[in-house]
Amino acid sequence: MEYTVHTIQGLQRLSWLRSQFIFSRLIRLLLKGAIALASRATPQGRSVA
Repeated sequence: MEYTVHTIQGLQRLSWLRSQFIFSRLIRLLLKGAIALASRATPQGRSVA
């Protein structure tokens, strides 16, 4: 019984870590897209890092 509870907790933690990872990846992609749009909107594309 204790073993199954421990396994369930481990699975929940794994899924939470995975969701955190996916969330950070999404935010990074959104930031990249926003920066690209902003640099494209400016008349002179500032020096691209």
